[in-house]
Amino acid sequence: MADPVGQTIAGYPVEKPLDKGAYDILYQAQTSAQPIAVKLLREDLRSDATLGAAVQAGWEKARAVVHPNLVAAYSSGSDPHFGPYCIEEIVKSRTLRKMVLDGSKIAWRDSLEIAVQLATALKALHDAGVAHGDVHPGCILITLDQDVKLEGAGGLTAVNRSLAGILNGALAGYSAPERLTGSAATPSSDFYGMGASLYFLLAGRDPFPGGDTQAVARAAIEKAPTPLGTLAEGLAPAAVDFVQRLMSKLPAQRYASAAEVLTDLENLRSGKPLSPAKFAAAPPPAPAPVAPPQLDATVVSRPASAPAAAAFTPPETAPVLDAAAVSRPSPMPMPSPFRPSAASLPTVKRPTSANLPSARASGLRPGVPGPDPRRTSLAMASVSGLNAGVAPSESGKLRTPGGTIVFGKLETQVGSTIPQSEKEHNGDDLFRRGQLQQAVKSWQEASDTGHQHAGLRAKIELGNRELRKAQYQEAINEAKWCFDAGQFVTATERAQDALNLAESDVQRSESKLLIDMAKAKDIEAAKKRTTSRIIFVIVAAVVLLGVMVWVLLNSLKS
Repeated sequence: MADPVGQTIAGYPVEKPLDKGAYDILYQAQTSAQPIAVKLLREDLRSDATLGAAVQAGWEKARAVVHPNLVAAYSSGSDPHFGPYCIEEIVKSRTLRKMVLDGSKIAWRDSLEIAVQLATALKALHDAGVAHGDVHPGCILITLDQDVKLEGAGGLTAVNRSLAGILNGALAGYSAPERLTGSAATPSSDFYGMGASLYFLLAGRDPFPGGDTQAVARAAIEKAPTPLGTLAEGLAPAAVDFVQRLMSKLPAQRYASAAEVLTDLENLRSGKPLSPAKFAAAPPPAPAPVAPPQLDATVVSRPASAPAAAAFTPPETAPVLDAAAVSRPSPMPMPSPFRPSAASLPTVKRPTSANLPSARASGLRPGVPGPDPRRTSLAMASVSGLNAGVAPSESGKLRTPGGTIVFGKLETQVGSTIPQSEKEHNGDDLFRRGQLQQAVKSWQEASDTGHQHAGLRAKIELGNRELRKAQYQEAINEAKWCFDAGQFVTATERAQDALNLAESDVQRSESKLLIDMAKAKDIEAAKKRTTSRIIFVIVAAVVLLGVMVWVLLNSLKS
C-alpha cells in the first residue's frame, strides 16, 4: 500500500509520520497557519471496509464535542487511497504512558488531579451522547501547562466486535471485558479504561502485562489484576477501592456516570469515604476461550456470567452532536489564506460551560513536562507563524510584548480557528498583542452579534479561564503586598477575593493560608494596641495622681 508521506489528504500535504497508536498512525501535515495531525488506520486494517466505516462514523460523531480537556478534531472523512482519516490539533505534550515509562513518579494524591481532568473530559463526551471507546495511557496527554487532554475519542465507539482482533499486546488489557467479547462501547467501558490507566499510573506497570494479545485478552476477561495496594506504596485504601470499582468485571458494578466518578474523586481529595457501592462484589466471570484476532465481523462468545452491555444512547436532555443533527459541510474548513463568509460556515451545538464540571487542576506536578516524540518534535510555536516575533519560553508559554503570559492551548485555538466576523478577527489581533481582556471582550461581542461557532466558543471559554487566573494572581499579589505593609485587614479582604477566584487546591490553600496569617497578625496587632492603650491610661493616671498629691502638699504647706 502506498506511503501517505508526500501525498495530499483532505487537501493538506502529509510531511512525515509522528507516532503509531493502538489502531492508528499519526502523520504531520502542513496548513497555511500551523502543522496539524492527520490520523489514519493502521495499514493492516485499512482493507477492512466494515471496520473503516465504523471508525469514520465514530470520529465524525466525536469531533463535534469541544472541550478544553479533549484534543480538538477539525474534520474527518475517507480518502480513496488511505481510507478513513481524522484531522486534529497537535498538542505539545507527552503521553501518560511515556511519562510513566520514562520514570516519572507521581504521588497518588497528585494523580487525582489527572483523574479529575480525565473524568471531566469523559463527562463532556457522555453528556453529548458519545462514548470514547478506547481509553488507555497512550491517549492521555499531559501538556506543558500540566493539563490533561484526552485523544482518540470516538475511533472505536461504533466497532461492535472483539477489540482483541484490533488492539495489540498489553493494550488489550485496557479494554473492558465486554468490549473484548464484542459488546458496544458505553460510558461504563470508558470508566474501565480510566481505571486501568490509573492502575498503570500508580503501579508503574500494565494491569495485565504481556506481548501476546490473546493471553492478555484472556487474562482481562478471566482474572483480576495484581492487587494495586501491593504494587503502590503508601496508597490509601479508599484509592485502591476507587480503582477496583472502575475496573470491575461487570459493568453494573462500575460507576453509572462521570458525575459519580467526579464526586468520589472529590471525596478522595478531601479525605471523605467513597460513596456506597450499589452492588455487592461478585466473583469474576467464568473462563471463556478467546478466539484468534479476526478482522471480520465475527464476535467472540461472551461469558455467561457477564451480561451484555447495552448500546450507549444519548440522554434525552443531552444535545445530539452527530451528522444527522448538525448541518455542516464535511470536512470542516481548516485554516487557509482565504476567509470564507460567515453564512457558509456551520454552527455546532455543544454542551454549554454551565453543564461542564467546575473541578479542574491548574497544575499536576512541577517538573513533569518532557519531550514526547509524538507531539513535540515539531517546534510548533516557532514555525506556525501565529505570533510573529514572539519566541516560546522554556515553560511552553508565550510572552507577548504587553507582558501577558498566554498558555499554548489558547494560542493554538486562536491560530487554528478561522475568524468568521470582523470582531472575532479584531479579537485575534488583540490577543496576539497581549491584550487578553480586550480580546475576550471582542470575541464575546462577535458571539453576541450572532457569529457563533465552536472555535469562537472555545476561545471565549479558554480566554475567560486565563483571565480568571490573571485576576487570581493580581488579587493574591496585592494581598501579599498589603500583608508585608502591615495592612492586615486589606490583606484579608484581597486574599478572600483570591480565594473566590481560585480554581485549584494549590490556589485555595495559598489563599486560605494568607487569610489565616493576616487574621492572626491583625489579632496580634489589636492586642498590642489594646495593651498600649492600657499602659497609656495607667501612666496617665499615675501622673495625674502625682500632680494631685503635689498640689495637695503645697496647699498644706501654705
